[in-house]
Amino acid sequence: MYLTAKHALVGRTVRYLLFDLGNTLWKGIDPVKYDAIEQKTNDYAVTVLHQLLAPMPLPSSDTKVLGQRLREMVSQQLRDALRNNPEVEPDAALITNNALYRLGFPPVDRTVGLKVFEALNIRIPQRRSLDDDALSTLNTLKARGFSLGVVTNRHWGGDTFQEDLHTMGICPVIDLKHMAISADVGLRKPNPELFQHTLRTLNAVPEETVMVGDSIAADIRGAKMLGMLAVWKPKPRLWAEARSTVNLRFNEEANPDDQEQPDHYTEHNAGTYELRAAVASHNRTKWRANRYYAGVEGYFLAYVSRHSKKLNILPGDAQPDVIIEHLSDLLDVFTQAGTQ
Repeated sequence: MYLTAKHALVGRTVRYLLFDLGNTLWKGIDPVKYDAIEQKTNDYAVTVLHQLLAPMPLPSSDTKVLGQRLREMVSQQLRDALRNNPEVEPDAALITNNALYRLGFPPVDRTVGLKVFEALNIRIPQRRSLDDDALSTLNTLKARGFSLGVVTNRHWGGDTFQEDLHTMGICPVIDLKHMAISADVGLRKPNPELFQHTLRTLNAVPEETVMVGDSIAADIRGAKMLGMLAVWKPKPRLWAEARSTVNLRFNEEANPDDQEQPDHYTEHNAGTYELRAAVASHNRTKWRANRYYAGVEGYFLAYVSRHSKKLNILPGDAQPDVIIEHLSDLLDVFTQAGTQ
């Protein structure tokens, strides 16, 4: 855990913690398993499409090919819509109907588009697994007096997603009424109104609220725009890159003479030397640890700055107050609701 703005927590009142979901509370399953599930879901979507449009013939008799093309085209339409308006959740029916038209289908009713879009949904319990420390951390924070909420971007919401949240065990640790899902609200992070949706249900103020998430552009920037504290949980890949970069630099800078004994070491001053050596070793270890942590933190802040420029965000708007590796690291920071 790294405090990138060490003064940010001192004297700050914190009563509310908001969480992203993907790559914050849960992670993806094995890619090979996911591919098999995606193919099965694609086939199901084609079956639903055939039932809705019968007796109209489908553009392709190969279910697997058509299902894959359908998912790819819907995904492309979603990306195009988000490029044009990144803070508004795309209209699922319009997106799917546009995709169908591009695949050679005649114009269809919105109801068809919504049903096909829902058929493409891969349910969360099939594609995600909770982090090992997710539920225990949430329960501990709740026991410490913090009120918890969710603010997340996702294209599928509604009753099926609420069922998934119950299945994953997120409910009742976090009440559904304290969750803002972009698919249901119609807005996407970093739009402040999506955050405000959850803040209002919690009767919370931004100054007493913390946002925890993995996205610099969506979670961190959105939180900072409202004056909330921002906790960044970088993806494991970034941690691996940071450690690799820092270890390489430290190895290049390492002094092979660090452990050498002085030339005038004698039996007479052995005790004194051993004491001094132990102190020196401790200081050296502490110094290197501080250098290491500063190096990892520096890597992450450079990453933030680099990506902020790409996203036309001022670095200050996207700089987190705290960086964590595991969700349970929050327990070392937020020990009790109230003044920190």
